Amino acid sequence: MSTASATPQGRKWGTDTYSKFDSITDQDEETLQSVTTTEFTLGAPPPPPVNLTDKLYTTDALKGRVLNVEKNNAVWAVDILPLRLWSASTIKSKLNDNKPYPVQPLTILLSTLYPKGQLLNYKINTLPSPESKPSNENVVDIVIKQILNPDYSPSYKPSKLVFTDSDLYHELGYTVRGLAIEPCYVNNCADGLMEYVEQISKRLKKEGVGDYDDDVFDKEKVGFKRTRHFYATYKKLLENKSWDVFSIRQSFRMVTNGRTFYVCCLGSDGIYGVAMFSSKLDLAARFGSKVQDVWRRSDRCFVTGGKGKKLKPRMYDIRNGEEVCFQGVEQQKQAWKGNKKYFKKYEDYEKGVEAGRIFWGGDGEASVIFKDCVHVSFKELDNIKSEGYEVFSDRGCVAAGREGVVYPVPVAIKGGEMKDVSETTFDDLIVAAGVFNTLVGDQKLKDKLLDIKFEKNWEGKVEPQFETYGVEVDVGNGDVVKCDVTFDPIWSVSEVSKVLAQVEKKIGQGKVEEEKEAEEEIKLVQEAIDQEMGAKTKDVEMISEEDDGTVEEGKEIKKDESGELQGAGCVVA
Repeated sequence: MSTASATPQGRKWGTDTYSKFDSITDQDEETLQSVTTTEFTLGAPPPPPVNLTDKLYTTDALKGRVLNVEKNNAVWAVDILPLRLWSASTIKSKLNDNKPYPVQPLTILLSTLYPKGQLLNYKINTLPSPESKPSNENVVDIVIKQILNPDYSPSYKPSKLVFTDSDLYHELGYTVRGLAIEPCYVNNCADGLMEYVEQISKRLKKEGVGDYDDDVFDKEKVGFKRTRHFYATYKKLLENKSWDVFSIRQSFRMVTNGRTFYVCCLGSDGIYGVAMFSSKLDLAARFGSKVQDVWRRSDRCFVTGGKGKKLKPRMYDIRNGEEVCFQGVEQQKQAWKGNKKYFKKYEDYEKGVEAGRIFWGGDGEASVIFKDCVHVSFKELDNIKSEGYEVFSDRGCVAAGREGVVYPVPVAIKGGEMKDVSETTFDDLIVAAGVFNTLVGDQKLKDKLLDIKFEKNWEGKVEPQFETYGVEVDVGNGDVVKCDVTFDPIWSVSEVSKVLAQVEKKIGQGKVEEEKEAEEEIKLVQEAIDQEMGAKTKDVEMISEEDDGTVEEGKEIKKDESGELQGAGCVVA
């Protein structure tokens, strides 16, 4: 039987690849490797009488050959396992452009457990479909063929045949006894068998029969102590469809355990989930806004919020993009030690704006995107199944832009490069989703956060003010984290300036009764901004960042002759 042809360039799963399994070679020396012997127990209850021998023995001569083969004390095992690759199902989605589902094809593996662990034969299931459980006839057929026509040894029968599938054991027990072989049952396969499954999967990918993503082939993406709660929290987020409640540009600043990050819901262009950024500049740049066009509060003291003076040299805060100002030397000393690593030279901001910088720095960014199973490692899929983690599954409903089972996949990026998700980032992603779940379920709290008030600053200019509220989030294992949440949207300078001018005019005319009307007006403008900017994810070219300097320690903070405050150096992103 000839092997399948090589994979065409750019081939992906989902192109009816299951039809090619008819041309797969059932044996090859490269993958007929040894497996580790495992312990097994006997004494399971006797199976009910089901006999397939009449279907499988086409002649009396064949039946006589099988029964007359010499039996020794060997122990064989039959396992039915999914391969570690993806192919297209025979079932197609009526809700998703009639595309097939991704499935893991099943294969029958026949091995010895005693006296030596070794793979004897295997057969990839093709009928009625690669994802269907092999028929009982096919299972017995591979056993009989191995008895009568072994490739690497004289013909013999084992004394025992072990099944790791309880249904097969009960359904085929009587048939196996008819071959003068004792059926047994254990609930797990031999330890070394999965290594063989991985090898055959890699060979099939090479031959173009199936596919998998090399980056996630067998890597665990998560494995932390809060993993169970991570899946439960994001299942609830998907059920709530939080992206229908909050647009991408309705972002929030969250502070928990001393860490500040900006979060938003993703729900457009087929991307659904939560994004979290240590810099608001990254959030704005990632979703289609020019950083210089994003509205920022006027110069104010970093500590008191009152009138501030600019540093010399000028600096900006990488976390929110605002220029760093202090009311006086005492305020600067108070804030400097804990925040100086986030203060960058303002000329770096200007260079970044001029270059159209996409990645601004800070502590990076992370997201959780709902994806199909093909984007989840096989080890993680095993964990989800064995641990009983909660995932969203509904073949009759399109959720997060996909039909069927969808999985939350965490990703971390820094400077445009993919990074491993740390346990701290993993926990913060749980907090972010937990906050959105809370806001969706608590209308009063949501209304308070989104409520926009107007107050005059020290210059007499009206500015929108946003209140901060504490939200308690269950992060699993009996732990509750308090998160300070502030509405911090992505607005354009031109639109906000226009509305603020109208508010100032009405307040200046003494029309206090119209202030409420003005507040409603800016809310409508916010909605218009979201619509105008499209709230769409921007396809960007990753840009690496370079360091232009280092922190200068021990430099005295003082005023110059003009009274301007002087900084103590910075790290340029």
